[in-house]
Amino acid sequence: MRRDIRFIILLAITVMLFMVFVFPAFNIFQESKVKLLDEHFFYTPDEAVACLQGLGAEGRRTYVLVAAVVDMIYPIIYCLLFYLTISVLLTPASRWKWIAWLPGVLDALENIFTLIMLGMYPGIHRNVALLGGLFNGMKWIAVALVVLFILALLIRKLIFHKNEQQST
Repeated sequence: MRRDIRFIILLAITVMLFMVFVFPAFNIFQESKVKLLDEHFFYTPDEAVACLQGLGAEGRRTYVLVAAVVDMIYPIIYCLLFYLTISVLLTPASRWKWIAWLPGVLDALENIFTLIMLGMYPGIHRNVALLGGLFNGMKWIAVALVVLFILALLIRKLIFHKNEQQST
């Protein structure tokens, strides 16, 4: 258990490093003033086209690298953080801990559709963009639900811990 807590802290630090250093390192996106597809919530096909147009050729090439490598590694890290946190808060036999991987699966699907659109550009098929936007929104909902689930488990643990202390 103690080792799990240390690993959870290490993963949390890694997630923060991604958000603070890795993603901002691709400053070409900041220079273009374009809101990346990952940053939307249920983007539309028109928003997808506008995003990819606004990035320009160099930005689209960089976006391929980010979507294919960096943003495929990041979901593994944050879902592992979710999984271990839930595992520590639940009994080992609980099946609920697997919910932690749902946001990562949806994130990977979103990235795949982003890569497909980048490969199709400028002739992006509307249905591909619709599916990408759908997986994008579902990812954000799944992340929110998993975070709320973890918070509920923490509150439950604190309440039970407090009740155990009062009864002794």
